[in-house]
Amino acid sequence: MDKLQAPLRLIDQFSQLDEILRMVIEQYDFDLRVAAPGIIQSFDVDEQTVTVQLCIKDIIYVDKQQTIPIPVLQDVPIVIPKAGNFVITVPPQVGDECLVIFADTCIDSWWKLGEETQNVNNNGAQEPLSIRRHDLSDGFAILGCWSQKKLIENYATDSLEIRTLDGVTKVQVSDDEINIVENETVVTIQDGVVTIKSEAIKLGDTSGLRKLIDERIIALINLHTHSYDDAGVQAVTEPPSVLLVLEDCATTVTEAI
Repeated sequence: MDKLQAPLRLIDQFSQLDEILRMVIEQYDFDLRVAAPGIIQSFDVDEQTVTVQLCIKDIIYVDKQQTIPIPVLQDVPIVIPKAGNFVITVPPQVGDECLVIFADTCIDSWWKLGEETQNVNNNGAQEPLSIRRHDLSDGFAILGCWSQKKLIENYATDSLEIRTLDGVTKVQVSDDEINIVENETVVTIQDGVVTIKSEAIKLGDTSGLRKLIDERIIALINLHTHSYDDAGVQAVTEPPSVLLVLEDCATTVTEAI
């Protein structure tokens, strides 16, 4: 009987070890951070970082599997389109959704110092300040992802748009034209022709604005004459018989210096 109990005890030990290893591997998978959606809690315009609450709770083992909220992530760098001498900026707001991705290694040295310039052999790489990997401390917030609760209305399928969410103000770029829209005002560029639909157009700078067509221009047009030679005699034409009326001018509210 004793000879049978020893193998059974060994099998039982292996079973317990297998269960422990399974739990360790599963917990390792849970601790391996890759990416998760988040909600922005605040934006630091000076540091250009956000604080983020991840939207999905964490799964842990304490006697049994359970879920807990992940603490708010601090000082998360934002990711926006930026390259060379150009950048497209957006102002993150509290409640905006984002996607947080986690770096393979500690980003602290790069975040504070940028690329390494002292040692050319590093090709710009910094030494890591910690051995941590895929850690909650090393996240980047990619702005612009959203849940089904925040779908974009009237999503354009035939043009690129830079717009407000309500679509009242936008810039549209399609294959053959560009539109700049703000409420009822529309500026269209198509085939090299600029068409402006607006209640008023103003041109100038801080020194002041003047109407392109005002009383001065009306007077010059209505009173202008031409000199000509009539069989050797100098003569002058009569002013125009049809006078220009200021109120009839489509550009009377167009102003310039």
